[in-house]
Parts: sequence; C-alpha cells; structure tokens
Amino acid sequence: PCKGDTDSLPRPSAHLKPATRPILAGVALRTGARARRARLGADPEEPPPDADPRAGEDSTVDPSDPKSIDKAGKDAEREVVELPDRMDDVADDGRRDALKYNDIFFPGWQPEPYLVISSSIGVLATMIWLILFFRCFYFSDRPESLDWWLKKAKELGVDDAAESPDLVIVFRNPGVESTDAGEEMPQDQLKKLLVSDVQTDEFTRTRELAQAKTTEKGDARTALLQDVRELLPKLGFNVRTFCTVDNAEVIVAVTLDSEDVVDYYFMRDHRYCQLQQALTDKLGIVQDPAQNASAPGWLRYNHGVVEQLKPHVVGVNEVPDVFRVYRGSRKEGSVSRGVDRTRIVFAELASHFDLETAKDTGLVSSFYPVHNRRCLSQLRGIWASAAAIWDFSFRQPIHLLKAYYGSRVAFFFAWAGFYCKALLALLIPAIICIALMLASQYFEYRRVFLIEVLQLGFGVVVIVWAAGIRNLFLQDTQYFVEYWHLWAPQRLPRPQYEGSLRRSHIDGSQMERRANSVVLSLTGYFSTLVTIVFCLLVMAAIYGWMTVFHGQMNIVASIVLALQIKIFEIIYRPIAMWLTKLENHKYQVDFINALIWKTFAFQFINYYYAFFYLMIAQKFTEAGCPMVRGIGHDCIWALRRQVIATVGFLAVCRLIEVFGNWGWVKLQIFLQNRALARSAGGADAPVRSYMEEQACLADFEEAEQMEAKLQLVLSLGFVLLFACIAPVVVIVVFVVFV
Repeated sequence: PCKGDTDSLPRPSAHLKPATRPILAGVALRTGARARRARLGADPEEPPPDADPRAGEDSTVDPSDPKSIDKAGKDAEREVVELPDRMDDVADDGRRDALKYNDIFFPGWQPEPYLVISSSIGVLATMIWLILFFRCFYFSDRPESLDWWLKKAKELGVDDAAESPDLVIVFRNPGVESTDAGEEMPQDQLKKLLVSDVQTDEFTRTRELAQAKTTEKGDARTALLQDVRELLPKLGFNVRTFCTVDNAEVIVAVTLDSEDVVDYYFMRDHRYCQLQQALTDKLGIVQDPAQNASAPGWLRYNHGVVEQLKPHVVGVNEVPDVFRVYRGSRKEGSVSRGVDRTRIVFAELASHFDLETAKDTGLVSSFYPVHNRRCLSQLRGIWASAAAIWDFSFRQPIHLLKAYYGSRVAFFFAWAGFYCKALLALLIPAIICIALMLASQYFEYRRVFLIEVLQLGFGVVVIVWAAGIRNLFLQDTQYFVEYWHLWAPQRLPRPQYEGSLRRSHIDGSQMERRANSVVLSLTGYFSTLVTIVFCLLVMAAIYGWMTVFHGQMNIVASIVLALQIKIFEIIYRPIAMWLTKLENHKYQVDFINALIWKTFAFQFINYYYAFFYLMIAQKFTEAGCPMVRGIGHDCIWALRRQVIATVGFLAVCRLIEVFGNWGWVKLQIFLQNRALARSAGGADAPVRSYMEEQACLADFEEAEQMEAKLQLVLSLGFVLLFACIAPVVVIVVFVVFV
C-alpha cells in the first residue's frame, strides 16, 4: 500500500544529498498514512488514536536547520520500524474484506487448495488430449478435392441419369372438376398476387380478372396458368407442360438450358464467377494447389475479359477458358450451377407474381426445384449413405454441397459436421468424468470432494473447449466466405412485401414500393409484446410445474417438463411465423433474421428457465432442496437428475420427429401408388414420373433450415450450461448431432 501511495512521488536517488533522503522518505510515509485513513472513512488530516502527539506539530523541514533535519530523520526511522505492523494490519483488513465479500456472493463456500490442485491436474490432462485430437485426428472440410469421395463413388456407382428441370410449378388441371372451382376468389388476394402495380403486357388475363367485381377460383387458376405458360418463353426459359398420371394436375417444368440466356442474366445481374485454375498458371501467378487458401480469384462475368486476354494469353479463346466450368448437373459443363439456374428462374417469376400467395390461395398446388438424379446419386453414394454413419471422421464434401444446395445449406452442414467432431473430442473426457462420478459412491467419506473436483474441472474444460471450437469455426466460416465470394450477398426483396408506390429515397425520379414507417414500428412493438407474453406464460407454467411436484424431481416430472417444452414449441412456431410476416419486412434476409431472433428468445426461456429455477430459486422455496444420502440437501443433485432425464426425453422426441418426417413421406408415396394401382382396375398401374414423386417430399426452405439448426443449437446449449454437473448430456447431444 505504501508503494502504491508513493508511485506518483519523486523517489530518492543517488544524486540527492544524504540529508535529503530521510526527508523524502518521511513525506512519502506520511502521505501513505493519510491515504489509508481516507480509505477507511476517517478524516485524512485527523491523527489516529495511537498517533504520536507530536504529529500535530509543524512538520515542515528546514534544510538549513540541522535540528529540523535530525528530527525528520528520527520520525522516518520510527515510521520504518512501525511499517511491518501496519502492513500486517493491511493484510488483516484484506482478509476481512475477502471473507465479507465471500459471505455475500458465495455463501457457504470456502476455498480448498486441494480441490483447485486436483481440478487443475484434470484440466491440464484434458487440454493435452484436446490438442492431440485436433492436431492428429481432426479432418478439415476446407479442401475442395473430391479424391477421397470419388473413390467411394466409384465403388458405389454413380447414376448416369437425364437432366432435370430447374423449377416445377404444379397447377390443378382446369379440365377436371374440382371442389373449389366455383368458389369466389377475393379480389384483394388476386391483386396482391401481382407484384407490379404498373400495367404491362404480362399477365393480362389475371389483371382483367383482378379488376372485375367477382371472380371464381377456377377461372383465376386457368388465367394464371395461361399467363405463366405465355411468360416463361419470353424470359428465355424452356417450358414443358404435361399432366400427371392421374390427370388431376398439370406440371409446368421450367429449364434454363441455353448458355446464351445464362450469359444475359449473369451480365445483367453483374454476377461474379471464379477463374480457372489453369488461367492463373498462364498469367504467371504461382500458387500451390495443395494449399486450401490458394484458390483462384473471382471476377465479374463479362465477355470483354475474354476479348482482352486473347492477344496476351495463349489458349484463351472462349468463356470456359477464363471462368470455371461446373459439370455436376450437366455433362458438357456450364459456368452456372444448378442452384444458380434455379435462383434465376425463381427470381424472374417472383418479379412478376407472388408464388407464395398463389400457393396459399390455392391457385398453385405447389412449386419446387427438382433434384438432379446424377448429382443426387453421387451425393447419396459418397455422403448420405447408411455406411457413412460409422465414419467418425465426419468428413463432408462442403464444396459439392454448396454447388448443389447453395451456401446456406452448405453452411448448415458445415456447422453441424464441425460440432460433431468437436463433441467427439469432448466425449472421451465426459465418459471418464461419468465413470468417476459413478465410482464416487464407493468413497462416501470423500464423495463430496470428488464430485466437486469433477464438476470444477469439467466446467473449466467445457469453457475452454467452447471458446476454442468457436474460434476454429469462425476461421472456417471466414474461409468459406472468402472462398465462395459471399462477402457481398444480394438483398433479395420479398414478393410478399406490401406497400404503396412512392418516390425513392435514393433517386427521386424512380418509384418504389414502400410501407408506412409508423405502421412498421407499431407492428414491431406488437410482435415483441406477444413474444414477451408467451415467455411469461412459459415462466408461469414452469412455476406451476414446480408447485405440483413440490421440488421432488422424479422421472414423471422430467417427462411432464419435456412434454410441456414440446407443446409450447409447437404452439409458438406458427405464431412466430405469423408475427414475422405481420412485420412486413422488405428483404428476405431481414425476414429470416427477425424470425431467428424471435424464435430463439422464446425457445431459450422455454428450454432453460426450469433448470435455472432449480439451480437458483429452489432452495428458497418451502420444499427446499431434496435430501441426498451421503451429501445432504443438494439442489445440484436434483438439477443433474432433471437435466439428464429431460435432455434424454427431448433427444428421443427429436429423433422421432426426424424419422417421422421420413416415414410420412414414404407413406404418402405408398398410398398414392396404391391409389393408382386401384384406379387401373387390375391392369398395369401407371408409373409416376420422377418430378411427380418429389411433390411428396417435405419442404426445406429457409424457415425449415432455421428450425433444424435451432434445435441443434438448443441441444448444444445444454452442453455449454449444464455439462459440468451432468456430463451424460455430452453423449446424448452427440447422438442428436450425428
């Protein structure tokens, strides 16, 4: 304390006169004493009770007076003699303050050196294992080479199937009577169907019906089918129309197969394409292909680049000589991938009419991109086979998934695969911790100490593990963002966005559709209020659950809690979607972000509040903490038991949901095939086309992708929050991820 108080004062040095050094020492010590008295709440100028009576006298030192100098030196010597006692007093004050703060913030806890030392040894051993795992057994998904995958594909065989359309739109057959054909079509919905408010040559039949007083749904459906069939060839798309095998529906198959049309859309939208690896070599750029980060750059797609390179680079004559060619869905290859062509077709249709509104009103039965048999067979052989579940390296062809499904789905599988590897690394320490906890019951005299060592050590391990893998995945994310050129994603407008035509804020000469800002703010506040109300309902239900079971956390309580969590989840899921649609977001990315935050905030309360209540508030209730043999009243023991049972039941529910969706799709296909066989009347049943079968598949759009990842995030939250007291959670969550 004296040193800290004198840091700002000049220190005695060798060039000072000997008589001056004790003077400065005395001044410094007196200044430190005043500071200590000020910290203790006393008057800095008032001498302490045991102070020397001479302390109040004039202490000014006159350098020219020998008596004054001698007096100051004696005072300094006395201060130095008393300094150890004062230091002991400061240490006692520090210990007293530490005990006081410990009683306030950590009541009942006493520091145990042996506990810290034992936990530190376990943490150190686990850190060595984690470093060894990520150095020797971890396989990154960054490499784009498919050599390891192609070997497996060659063994399993790859189907050489015909090309598939990029998008399919299904209408009810106008020539077949339907039950809703005579229903009146609301005119506001028919007007909402048309995106553009400007009169154009497209969708003339639908616009005429929208301006009429009344319209039947059958007439609106026929007009929309004719307008779509007339529009698609004008946009440069190849269209094939045919009826389903039962003649109940009409399928409009849209394909973007012309490279000239692809060139037009790529140059119009200023698309960026990756350069050929061979071009970098011809330009004299030395890159090691073995290095994952040494990928060719991206350049805006333009034929002018080819013309400029022709005179200077040998072998550059056409676009495929400059830009990368993909041969996933087409044998001859193309600068566009299947996902690119599907996005172009969907974006062009969405700029003319709202497909989602058409589906909701019944004018369109469904619309979906069609799987390419060649690519799907390859993915099934090298990645989605049943044998791959036993591959604990969890390698994934992320670049192939991105080229086929798009970047959002690729990032989802990259994240899930990475955490499978990370949970596998944590699995070994968790199993050891579980074994030691089970063995602690045979050491009753040290049982509490052993459990505390395991909880403290494994808690530190989980913290370090979580921070480390987060940093590793952020590196992978940044790598894929740069590699796939996603640093400037497009903000696609939503066709469902409602507003009136107003002058643009950017260019006053242009008109754009904008909603009222006051209405948007009010709907946002309303959406937040509804979410808060549902969170309060969950908290009230948790309180009722605790009251019913009186703190006795048995298996019945765990099952009831898990069912309650799932019921609230099912109830709030459509409400969250409705609230997000009510907010009327203009861009799709804003819509998804709002849905994510709204759903996560509710699910966080829904999944974790009961366990926080057990951990913090249970001991203050009338029931208190349950009695545990050999330990006493312990809420942590009840929390551990409740977490294990609830997480296990939620994992079972999640697996039932996944396999239930798969079984539901198979059942629908079986029932439709059986209905076709019965309609044939004993003759050979008609064979359904590949495109018809995919109409039975479940949707996996942005909302479904968000829900799938959120379920894994919530499961991972149990590891981060409660794995230190219940290491079994690591095993259960690992099974869910796999």
